Amino acid sequence: MPTQLGTGEAEYKAELGITKFFNDLRLDAHTMYTYRQKATNDYDFGNELVYNLSIVKPLTNTLNFGIEYNGKYNSKTDMGSDTNPQLRAMLPFKAFSGTAGYITPQIHYVPFGKPKIHFDFGVSILTHYNLSEAQPLEKTRFVIRMGYLF
Repeated sequence: MPTQLGTGEAEYKAELGITKFFNDLRLDAHTMYTYRQKATNDYDFGNELVYNLSIVKPLTNTLNFGIEYNGKYNSKTDMGSDTNPQLRAMLPFKAFSGTAGYITPQIHYVPFGKPKIHFDFGVSILTHYNLSEAQPLEKTRFVIRMGYLF
C-alpha cells in the first residue's frame, strides 16, 4: 500500500525551556515547535507543538517525587490523494491531527545524593485527546529514564 513515513524535506524546530527552583521544589517547562514544509506526493504531516510542565520535590536525599504534564498539538494533516478513504482506513497508522495530553507521576532515584546521575520511573496516563482521525493512542505508558549531568 502506498504510505509515506517522512516528508522528504527539512523540518525546522524552535525550542524553549526554563527551570526554576523554589526552596526544595524544582519547576521545569519546555516547549518545541516543529514547522514542516509541504512533503513530496502532497502528503502534509502538519506542524507540531509539544509542551511539558513538571514539578519535582525531594522526599529524601536520594529519592524525589515528580509529576509531569506532556501535551502535543498537531495541525491538520493532509494524507494526499494517493489513497482512497477505504484504503486509508486499512493502513496500520493514521495521520496525527489534534491534541493529546498525559499526566505522569514519577519517582527519581539519585544514588549519590547529587543530581549527577539519576534513574527515573513513571507511568503516563492519557488524560485527554481531541483528534481529527481515529488514533491508536496508548492509554498508559511506562517511562524509564537514566540521566547524567555533564
